[in-house]
Amino acid sequence: MKRTVFLALALFALMAVGVYAQTGTPGLAFTAINNDKEYSVAKGTVTSGEVVIPSSYNKLPVTEITLNAFNGTQITAVTIPNSVKTIGGNAFLDCKVLAKVTIGKGVTSIGAGAFARTGITAVTIPDSVTSIGNNAFLDCAGLKSVTIWVDSSTLVSIGDGAFARTGITSLNIPDSVTSIGNNAFLDCAKLIRLSFYDSSTLASIGDGAFARTGIELLYIPASVKTLGSNAFMLCQNLTTVIFEGSIPSSGFAANAFGGIGDIRDKYLAGGAEAYIREKGGTTWTIKPY
Repeated sequence: MKRTVFLALALFALMAVGVYAQTGTPGLAFTAINNDKEYSVAKGTVTSGEVVIPSSYNKLPVTEITLNAFNGTQITAVTIPNSVKTIGGNAFLDCKVLAKVTIGKGVTSIGAGAFARTGITAVTIPDSVTSIGNNAFLDCAGLKSVTIWVDSSTLVSIGDGAFARTGITSLNIPDSVTSIGNNAFLDCAKLIRLSFYDSSTLASIGDGAFARTGIELLYIPASVKTLGSNAFMLCQNLTTVIFEGSIPSSGFAANAFGGIGDIRDKYLAGGAEAYIREKGGTTWTIKPY
């Protein structure tokens, strides 16, 4: 008899877990999309606490978090399943107490302003993500760690202002990235280490992309053909820049390194070399490497 009761209780527990995995956090709102073959999700009546988004609803996959889905709520954590492909624009904008985000391995697009002005401290960008939208993590002052697996990432574009005014301290840019938008990392004063690699396909670094950051050493891969205005403006700690390739004068903005010396002139005369200066100085010289 005891064995029968135990098995019954165990079965009930498993069923309860299964239902929770199916429905996620109670109160979420679902809308049928793509010819009623999938669902999108929004906050519904959920305004606070931890949120678990289910992978399916009514036996169909949940593939999208809608525009403004949780905008301005008091949620503290969110778990996004692998079924979700798109995180809509401003989906979690101004969720001030949102501290923990788990992004599923099926997400391909993080929309504009999706996590802007939230309280997140760390985020891992899955390999599946191909685009990070404009201002996606803007003004996340507590965001210190951004993990992108460089060996397997499919990330292609980092949008304008995507990580501007965050607290990140280091960043590895995967070879798959071809463009970094205007002001993408503007005013990331704690960003000291920035890594690109020999096999990078990066073609353009936008206006103000790394302006007023704390980077000390910069390696610019041979693939880069455009350096925008103020791209590295007032990077006062920057004392070594290594150019691997040829950037045409038309693609090298006159003030790309505004406020930190004559490196553009020296590069256009000297070509692919390592250039150094004294911290606080304005004169750059070639250093063989």
